[in-house]
Amino acid sequence: MNDKIVQLLKAISESSKTYEGWTLLVIGGTILTILSSDYIKPTHNRARIIYLLFIPGWISFSISLFKADYISRAAIGATMSTDLAGLFKDIDKAYGDQLSYFKGGLLFIVLWLILFVVIWIFEKDKTR
Repeated sequence: MNDKIVQLLKAISESSKTYEGWTLLVIGGTILTILSSDYIKPTHNRARIIYLLFIPGWISFSISLFKADYISRAAIGATMSTDLAGLFKDIDKAYGDQLSYFKGGLLFIVLWLILFVVIWIFEKDKTR
């Protein structure tokens, strides 16, 4: 039984690392979006307010990364634990939290993308 729990913990840890990598990619992509000048940006200040959606997204992604770190550390310590069932419950909850915060962060980024496309479509082009 203990071997199966340890295998499950390793599987959760590996999956958590995948989400951790995706989280870092999305954070990096959003930072590059702000710093890049190779795409059309909204010209009105009111339209630029959509960039504030990145902040709650980054906060949510940061919490997701914190949960991923906890999962990694707990999975490493699983070999020394005497209460594997309790540790499994903790890691399972942290994994669920990680996924929830990751999805929450994605929600803000997708909302930004939708608003950006709407603004891009309806904003008048001042270069013509």
